[in-house]
Amino acid sequence: MKEFEINNFLGIATSTRHPKQNECQECLNFDTRYIDGDLILRPGFTQKYPVIANADHRTKLSNLTYLGFANFIPEGTTQEVTVWVVKATLAAETSYVDPGILEPDSINIITLFSSHQYVGSSWVGKNWDGTTNGKYWLNHTLLTIIDNVTTSPNENQLRLDFVDSTLVADGLNGWSIYNVDRNDVAQVIDTVNAGSNQVRVDITKTVHNWVNGDTVVLMKNFIPYESLTGMYSCVAGDITFHKVLNDLRVGFGGQANRLGLSIGYRKKAFNIGGVLWGTVDVEDLSTVNNIVLNPYTIIGRPDSCLLLVLGKAAGTTPAGNYFFKITALLDDFNEVLIGETSILLDVDSDISITPALRVGEINKRLTKLRVYVSQNGSTDTEAKNPFFFLKEYSLSQTDYNGGAWYISEEGYLHLPIATSELMDTQNAAVNSNTDFDNVNGFTTSAANVTITSVTGT
Repeated sequence: MKEFEINNFLGIATSTRHPKQNECQECLNFDTRYIDGDLILRPGFTQKYPVIANADHRTKLSNLTYLGFANFIPEGTTQEVTVWVVKATLAAETSYVDPGILEPDSINIITLFSSHQYVGSSWVGKNWDGTTNGKYWLNHTLLTIIDNVTTSPNENQLRLDFVDSTLVADGLNGWSIYNVDRNDVAQVIDTVNAGSNQVRVDITKTVHNWVNGDTVVLMKNFIPYESLTGMYSCVAGDITFHKVLNDLRVGFGGQANRLGLSIGYRKKAFNIGGVLWGTVDVEDLSTVNNIVLNPYTIIGRPDSCLLLVLGKAAGTTPAGNYFFKITALLDDFNEVLIGETSILLDVDSDISITPALRVGEINKRLTKLRVYVSQNGSTDTEAKNPFFFLKEYSLSQTDYNGGAWYISEEGYLHLPIATSELMDTQNAAVNSNTDFDNVNGFTTSAANVTITSVTGT
């Protein structure tokens, strides 16, 4: 919004006509608590806001285009936080001179900045005047190349070409790393200085083999790459802001590859007890205590964030076709379908189902997983009967105190229970059309659907 001067101000009233071209059509963030005749901007809005300049770690950004801003007050605080949406071109974090070595050597992305972050035990703000080096980059993003790969049973290390010296010592811990060439995601668990213009990161295991020369994108808060780059096509008129409870929701026009984003303060920890390889600071990896930015209604990439493994063994669950749905709860109230599958029992058997989440793609608002089942006839190729709730698994706690979930060598978050009965008195689901969801009709032998996973210490 441009600065403007009002002469002989007499108050504000609804206009009786549509504003003429170049006239002010909307004024935001005015303080309305004062008497008529006073027009006072709220704290944080006392200056004209230029196109983003001089913010942290933005030497690689160019062609910045301001799209909009809004403010919100995070839960449990009186601190007002302002968020800016900007699109920009991100140059590679590389020291290579030959532009042909890294492809692409720049990408067009959407970026979001905040006026404050929670640092240590208090809110810290930054000013536009450059005295404290600008704003916080919520989805801080880096583009670089893999210079070397080291793999073994106990490690999965990458050496990256890197010139930002402020991030070489633990600065990338907990970040997501996306391999553009392999369409694969992992999470950084340790960061060390690897010498001049290089950084070494230990990452969770990957699905595909990553090799020297692969292009990678590192993200402080994960946004699917297709959306990170796809939302660059937005214009200011596409951006909408919605204040929901103590969070801010940002819409980008609802087109393909344009996700709604959620921005809010979270103090929590994931129930992660450890990893099944190497030595990792699990508490640091599990703890969240800051403003986070995540897709509003997904936990990762829909086609890869969830791995479902089904199995069967001798047992008493009646023959039939069983369909499963897995849902994720974000902040305990947004329930989102993240996966579904089925298994056919030719004869009475026990069923095991293992849901596993790709750790580099996990939404930081994730709190629980739920499992639902529909029992159908052996010849049914789709679920004809209703789905009934089986069990709920918590992934979140207020303060870190260990947990039952573990990160496997494949880079998935598992619940390492050898066998756990899904049909129990908590959900009262039994294998009878008349007794489903009826606690009085509960039996322990009518259905033996179990969840299994990798065990570890």
